[in-house]
Formats: sequence, C-alpha cells, structure tokens
Amino acid sequence: MIKLPLSQSEYRQLELVETSRTRQILIWINQVFGSVAILLQKSLLQTTEVQVWQSRDRSGKLWWCAYDPATGRSLHQVTEAEICCWLERRYLT
Repeated sequence: MIKLPLSQSEYRQLELVETSRTRQILIWINQVFGSVAILLQKSLLQTTEVQVWQSRDRSGKLWWCAYDPATGRSLHQVTEAEICCWLERRYLT
C-alpha cells in the first residue's frame, strides 16, 4: 500500500492527539507524585507524643486540653489536676 503525504490539517490533528495524550500522562504523574508526597509527609511528621495546650473560655477561665494520637483520645476543658492524672494513667499503664 502506498502512503500518501498527509495534509497540513491532518498533521495538526495528529499533533493535537499526541499533545493531549502527553498532557494526560503528565497530569496523572503529577497527581501520583503529589499523593505520594502527601503520604510521605504525613508519615514523617506524624508523632505519637501527647499534645497538651491551654485554652480559655468566654469568662477568661483557664482550661487544659490534650490529645493522644496513639489512642485517639482527647480531653477538653479540664483542670490541671485532671490533665496530670490522665497523663500519669497513660504513661504508667
């Protein structure tokens, strides 16, 4: 079979198909690497240390809050004594 030369419009159509396919591949690669980067960042930055902080209510009273990423448990608006007991139970049991 003899190949006839392609017209200029046929060349353009082929270039568009190739460009579109290349663009889709690049978008997919970018999404995959983005997802991997997010997972890597989360795993590297994830800590199992208990996080403790203070907060104030509307009247200005000071309360303590804590979160334990290892167990998923948290405390909100408790006294300093309650935080201490909670931490002791966490580390001594």
